[in-house]
Amino acid sequence: MPTFAYELVRALPSLGTSVREVIRRNPSIFGRRLELQANTLIVEPLKAVSEQMPRMVVVIDGLDEYSDDTGQLPLEDFVSALLGTIKDMPFRIFFASRPESYINAIFKRPQLHVEITEIPLRDWETTHDVFDYLKTELSQIRENRRIHVFPWPSEGDLWTLVGKSEGIFIYASTLIKFVGGRNCNSIKRLQGAMESHNGLDSLFTQVLDSAKEHPDFLFVLGITMFLHEPLKLWQLAQLLKWSTYDIRSALEGNFLNDLNRAGNHFLDPATNHKVLFHTSARLILEDTDFFTKSGQGAYSAYRNWCYHLRSLINDNITSTDRTTIVALMERLSQDCGARLARLKSHEVVKMWLGELEGVIAWAKREQNDFDTLIEMGEQLQANVH
Repeated sequence: MPTFAYELVRALPSLGTSVREVIRRNPSIFGRRLELQANTLIVEPLKAVSEQMPRMVVVIDGLDEYSDDTGQLPLEDFVSALLGTIKDMPFRIFFASRPESYINAIFKRPQLHVEITEIPLRDWETTHDVFDYLKTELSQIRENRRIHVFPWPSEGDLWTLVGKSEGIFIYASTLIKFVGGRNCNSIKRLQGAMESHNGLDSLFTQVLDSAKEHPDFLFVLGITMFLHEPLKLWQLAQLLKWSTYDIRSALEGNFLNDLNRAGNHFLDPATNHKVLFHTSARLILEDTDFFTKSGQGAYSAYRNWCYHLRSLINDNITSTDRTTIVALMERLSQDCGARLARLKSHEVVKMWLGELEGVIAWAKREQNDFDTLIEMGEQLQANVH
């Protein structure tokens, strides 16, 4: 529910004041019943701005990737609380998911008391379109690579690949990029795809097995996945102090942070958020010349350290982590105005303050010896205000 409220504030900045006030008055809200969270963080702030609010569609994608471990409550309770609380609000919710039977059962429960329209994507026949696309693109690869095997692929091979795609174009486009990659054996890669299991996960595994030849691949991929906001290649290079060539040489999402699906390719969110927090902290601690314009790396560090810290304090925090946090808070409290100027706009400062409030509230809820963090965070808030 906090994520839902956060995304609403990003879409409707006018909600920010109301949501921040709710968190300030009741920092323990994140640990309360889900229905109360929804009503307090979403419904009440929306009512306050209902006259200016446009009609919207809220998209919640990947419902099948929700797990009780990460969501901390059963999916059916989350859906029921969300729909039950906001059913009178001026927007609709569009859930996207694989057609799992347990998800279908959740939306067929009469207790929801809402109108639900089902749009099964399998009703659209795409097999012939996928066949034509694969035939055209693979013919182009055969011509470019001067492959002297004919036919390559055969019509039977194409239909095998169509079946493995399950009618999903992202499978077909990923396959083409994989088979047509530079300095690769296209015939061998295509044969491997035809011999693998159906679906995207199997293809992703094959792609990742090939990509790991570069020693920094998983490091760069992990950093890219867990950034708060996407960065362009040159911006990421500034953040890591690498060259763009190194990053391009080393180098999508939910598959890799699901241990059951990704297996040996699993990227641990806690590990990567920790790296990003310490990288951001290092750039801020090194930033002492306020007469020099900061680069994109420093901006990203100031903008996003809170986001990565919240993930860090929810994990097994070490003494090194605590030392860095204290040093960072002390440095941010010094020359506070000059450091806030690195964020470039009042709107970004407000968003950053909201995230700092979220970190403090999270630390209070955890009740895990975060007194120093809470005290210094509140002092930093006071300095900013």
